[in-house]
Amino acid sequence: MFCKELEEIVPSLGNHRNLKSVDVSYCSKLRMFPTIVRMEQLESLDVSECHKSLVFPEIQANMKCLLKLDVRDIYTEVKFDGLKRLEKFVCSKRHGKTLFPLPLTCSLKKLDLCNCFFKDGEILSDIGELSNLQDLDLSNNNFSKLHFSLSQLTRLKLLSLSYYKRLVKLPELPSSIAIITADGCDKLTSIGNLSENCNWLCYISLNQSTVIDGNKLLQSMLKGNAIENQSIHLRVKGLEIPKQFTNRLYAGDKCRLPLPENWCNDFCGFLICVVVEDHHALWISPDITIEEEASDDMRGMFHDVVWGEVLVVNLHGPDDSSGAVCRLPGPWMVLPTKKNQLEGDPRPEPRDPSSDGQVRIV
Repeated sequence: MFCKELEEIVPSLGNHRNLKSVDVSYCSKLRMFPTIVRMEQLESLDVSECHKSLVFPEIQANMKCLLKLDVRDIYTEVKFDGLKRLEKFVCSKRHGKTLFPLPLTCSLKKLDLCNCFFKDGEILSDIGELSNLQDLDLSNNNFSKLHFSLSQLTRLKLLSLSYYKRLVKLPELPSSIAIITADGCDKLTSIGNLSENCNWLCYISLNQSTVIDGNKLLQSMLKGNAIENQSIHLRVKGLEIPKQFTNRLYAGDKCRLPLPENWCNDFCGFLICVVVEDHHALWISPDITIEEEASDDMRGMFHDVVWGEVLVVNLHGPDDSSGAVCRLPGPWMVLPTKKNQLEGDPRPEPRDPSSDGQVRIV
């Protein structure tokens, strides 16, 4: 909503029976919210990032239709026993107060406890029993490990554990997991069972970690189910560059890749590696554009084989404040990948480009 001058809401708001959505987020001067009496049809309520002294009524059972609730950085009591349909819950306890009692509701699909600063033993063990949970964000907390299992969350697809300064090992995860972010986890060294049981992984970001089995994780992703119908993305420190890339280094932001005739008959995707210096690891997120060109003039450019098509790959870093395109600080490579290459080890003789290096696979 971003209404910086709003200080109070008229009391009659709490009596609107047919209102479905209320959003007063980022109203930094809001100090009073009306008592919710008859908002039985309300589906979405966002009171996040308001004034730290905001007086907010208890969220009770008369909000039986509520699906989404965001109470980041405010203090209120949430009684989940009446919120039988709640699917998304977002909170934090920046001001050092516990925001909600137990138990959580089993209907939850997304749970965001980022910036709650939980310590060992404080995290809610009930999370391991939320059978419908698909998206879990536990970023920026202070415990070294989870004291409960996530392996029973058979619908969990997205997990964020970023900025756990004490986290040393990823927890055991269900086979359904597809996306994991654990950036800024300086002490993280082990990926647990990721490379063994999780066959749907399509996005993993482990910036600033020191995992020792990154190459094993790459091989697991290349042989997994996700690569059959979508791209995969891996960001991890110290990953070795596949041998096939060693003669295909590019220093600019564009390259042309020749493709053989009928290439799409035995084609799985394009494997792209970007080497990033350590101090760029968190902000570098290059945009990759791929265009197909078919021209007779292109055929004469390559002498070994008669090529039918040429692929143009553009790679740019993020825009800076002046609007100019930032160049990537390291070399990058692109390679077409055939289906049968994924059945074996596509890196028979890898090499380590740099002890500081990082490779991103897209």
